[in-house]
Amino acid sequence: MNPPANRPTRLEHINAFVSAFVKNAKKTRYLEFLLDQKRRHRILERLNHNLAKDLKPENILRHQPDSVSMLVRKEDITAYLIADDRELDDRFLPLMEALHTLPSSHFGVIISIIPGKLAVYKAESPSGTIWLVQD
Repeated sequence: MNPPANRPTRLEHINAFVSAFVKNAKKTRYLEFLLDQKRRHRILERLNHNLAKDLKPENILRHQPDSVSMLVRKEDITAYLIADDRELDDRFLPLMEALHTLPSSHFGVIISIIPGKLAVYKAESPSGTIWLVQD
């Protein structure tokens, strides 16, 4: 699925997410699998239970950053989703709509908001959200 014009691409979101938030020992594997449609499901399955182990702890917040409230008010923000749900995976959605998928999503989902700077992750239900922030 293509992003709206003049927005970060799927490849930019994936590369930036992995580079900023995934532990060094796992980066190559995540990039290879997320970019290969035949092997992507292996990483998508990790979203349900194990992804948090592969994230850099220094980037994790357990509460929503203040900057999200300002971004939600902007109508032109589009987010990229990585999800263990065929209807959501590999899609671009308006930020507000993407954030509304979190509470109802039964499977793991990552919403890349600003590539490599701001993302949110929710494991399989029932679970809370983890915000990922890179300064």
